[in-house]
Amino acid sequence: MKPINVRRQCAFVQATARIFLACLFLFAITSEVSCQNHGDSNQITAPDSVAAKLTQDSLKLVAHRLDSLKQIALNQYSLDSSFACLHPAALRGIVILLDAGHGGRQDGALYDSIAEKNVNLAVTFKLKARLELLGARVHMTRSDDSDLSLEARVAKSKRLKPDIFISVHANANRHTSIDGIETYYYGRRSSVLAATLLKSISTGLKENANWMKHELLYVLHHNIVPSTLVEIGYLSNSRTNKLLNTNGYQERVAESIAVGVFNYFQLKKPARGPLIKTSKAKPNRPKR
Repeated sequence: MKPINVRRQCAFVQATARIFLACLFLFAITSEVSCQNHGDSNQITAPDSVAAKLTQDSLKLVAHRLDSLKQIALNQYSLDSSFACLHPAALRGIVILLDAGHGGRQDGALYDSIAEKNVNLAVTFKLKARLELLGARVHMTRSDDSDLSLEARVAKSKRLKPDIFISVHANANRHTSIDGIETYYYGRRSSVLAATLLKSISTGLKENANWMKHELLYVLHHNIVPSTLVEIGYLSNSRTNKLLNTNGYQERVAESIAVGVFNYFQLKKPARGPLIKTSKAKPNRPKR
């Protein structure tokens, strides 16, 4: 997999945005002059008020578009500085299924108007981009704000049979001072993956590694591949809540998880894929 020339793409995006903004700015000036030529600005005729409304809508569209372009540029620059660019084929042949927790009517944790489902999806998209730079083939259980049952998430894992399964979540607690990183697993084959990600996320974010726990969670208990659920921080904590709502911190979270996945597959014979059960040969019995 060839590295992406990200800086060139960012420069093109920024140049396009400037041209687009300049054109709409000229359109706004032209509309304003037209309004003044038709009479007093306080007595705008019907056609002029329509033009003025179109100008306002256009400017709002420009602002929204520029914000989107800025987001794309930030993501691309972040990818350009990612460690994944130094190891473009390190995970070639590895299949990974990412699960953005909650979605649709299921907000998950909701504090200060920040819904967990949106944070989970944003981080998962950023993580996917990094893992693909490392050469992995990455799938997602959901790629939009849609309802998805726990059964459907596990069913996709059973159908794809990936090497590993990672479910991304944010946490909450009524004690708002609590914060930190946690990972969960069910089977022994998944314990090393959970431990590796706990270390990489807490180190990358400089947050407390609270614990790695054996837990009876549906997406872990019913899975057939090494799987873990990661809690990337507490939305109930005001400091972390603000951080998790920023693009830069989401990038750091995705980077730290990607480093953990990279480290996991550098281990000697890491558990991956469905467990193949070997049938024991029956002893030969003497014929009567």
